[in-house]
Amino acid sequence: MKYTRLIFFFYLFVPFCSVGQNSVIASQVESWVNQTPISSDYNLNSSYIFLLNPSLLAPMFEGEDLNKGERRDVGIKKGDYPQYMYLAASIKDPVNPNNFLTIPLMIHDTRNPNISSRLLEYGGRVLENISDDVLNKGDITAKIKFEAIKSNEARDFWQKTAEISADLGKTATSLLKVGLSGPFLALTNQIMPQVDKGLRSMEKLDDPHKMVSEFYIKLLSKDLGNLYDEKVVGATLYRIHWDIDVPLKSKYFLQFQAGKVEDFKSKVPKTTAPYILIVQTKSEYNTDYSDLAFNKAYFDKKTREFKLIQNETKKEVESEFLEVFSAALDLRRQIDLFQGSLQTKYTDWIAFARLIDSYRNIGILKTNSLKSLSSKDVKLKEKYGKLYTNVQTEVDLWFNAEMLLKFREIGRFLIVNETDSLLSNKTAEQLYKDIELLAFYRERLSQSEIQGRFPKEIESLTSFQRVNDLRKMIEKLFFQKEFLSNINVSGKEQANAFLEKATAQFPSCASCKTLAIERLAASEKTTFSKLNEQFKALSKGLYHTLSCLDATVNFLNQYIENGRVTHQVPELVIDNLSRDKEELIRLITQYQSLISKDPQTMALDDFQKILTDFENRKNKTVLIWDRLKSSVLPADLNGCSSGLF
Repeated sequence: MKYTRLIFFFYLFVPFCSVGQNSVIASQVESWVNQTPISSDYNLNSSYIFLLNPSLLAPMFEGEDLNKGERRDVGIKKGDYPQYMYLAASIKDPVNPNNFLTIPLMIHDTRNPNISSRLLEYGGRVLENISDDVLNKGDITAKIKFEAIKSNEARDFWQKTAEISADLGKTATSLLKVGLSGPFLALTNQIMPQVDKGLRSMEKLDDPHKMVSEFYIKLLSKDLGNLYDEKVVGATLYRIHWDIDVPLKSKYFLQFQAGKVEDFKSKVPKTTAPYILIVQTKSEYNTDYSDLAFNKAYFDKKTREFKLIQNETKKEVESEFLEVFSAALDLRRQIDLFQGSLQTKYTDWIAFARLIDSYRNIGILKTNSLKSLSSKDVKLKEKYGKLYTNVQTEVDLWFNAEMLLKFREIGRFLIVNETDSLLSNKTAEQLYKDIELLAFYRERLSQSEIQGRFPKEIESLTSFQRVNDLRKMIEKLFFQKEFLSNINVSGKEQANAFLEKATAQFPSCASCKTLAIERLAASEKTTFSKLNEQFKALSKGLYHTLSCLDATVNFLNQYIENGRVTHQVPELVIDNLSRDKEELIRLITQYQSLISKDPQTMALDDFQKILTDFENRKNKTVLIWDRLKSSVLPADLNGCSSGLF
């Protein structure tokens, strides 16, 4: 298990006694490592430094823990005490090695308790969320510097004060550098005011006995909120002591199950010795949108933070949300462009088309993302569900201007009808309202047409193509429900009724006239096909009929002639038979003319008239033939054995 390690190099400047050759050092007396495996999703490393029991630093210089010989070796006399103590950590920026920060853990002037009596302790997070990628390049080190002065000579005091000022000045310079980056950048706003305070405090010194030790730094709030899910992975305890002493190993963290960083501080007794406690943690980045702002700077910030997410599911969900957020920013730009153009002579209808496209895109992306969230973590679903609602609410507010309300309605319509499943359940009245809405969209865009063509920027938009497809589909469905179910006439009467209704009642239905004409053409085609089949059958049967009629006419010629010669047939009968014969001859001529017709060259009305006339002639022919057959025609007349038709 890899976690952040702060390796300490101790530089001790202790001019407490001119003959002293020993130093104050810090030795590791205990360490703790979390034995519970931590997910690789926790890829951000942080470190905390705490100075524990700082009030016990001064008694070290009174030699309470040293025997007489050891006090002599280090130069401590009975009743001695330090007039000044300084403890600081210097840390190199792990991202930019050129940057250093000196963080005072304690600055204390003990010479005048009435003026400077407070011992100020710093405790907190010094390195924030350093990624595994950075840590894998090597351990991060810090140098701890401790100084104590007993000399009464003011120059020693002023010299050390100047050195502190120099260290803090370098820190201030680093913080102000343009190139400052990484974890130090995150701490800048919190460190800088305190550094300024410390520098101003030292600049005001006009008496060695009036140093004000009110300088300390709180780097970060201990309450990390919901931004990071943090787990403690390790801790190291260092005891501050004289180098002639060998401190025993401690067992404060034995059988210890740490939950929070603060838990370690509470395990170290406050009456034993001064310590430096280092706690290391690993965190998983959780996106935070409590300061949601719809601008590019905020989006860029969230895009950078996106790289911190390790968990693939969370990364996917966040990626989808950022896509929606980006579409929202694009929508805001298009609204601004469109509204700005309204103040000029040339309205930007391309921006109009794009803002509707962006609105639709946001809705579809949001819908798809929320569907996928249903199968993911419940907390993720709740969190991002609220975020999407916030984005939609904000976006809808941008359309509150009267000019834009209709545009929002178009966008919502496209989102709801991304699929065609809802259209078939609508009434004709509802469908026509949809047609009017899409006609409004088309009419506005038509103002951008050049020689009957839309700009390519508009034609390439998916929303533009979708509007075209939807309008055709809705108008066809509307025509079926409103026209075909309510008009019960056919042929030209139907066509005229359709065209009149489309023009007078439903002018927004651009294709209704065309659909009426197409309906008539399809009807005529079907009718013509049926009539053509009838004509073919009729023509085929007429060849037999003509053969029978020819035989009938020939028989009547002979019968009439014999009757006149023999006078066996009354004259009145002969006259009637002659009239029937002449009528049959005319019918034969008409039938022959009918057979010679080409239906493909005839209009439908003419075709229908021919067939109607044929039925009339057929009835007349059958009537004559039946009368003749019952009176004069023989049963075995040649060509008529199977009947006339």
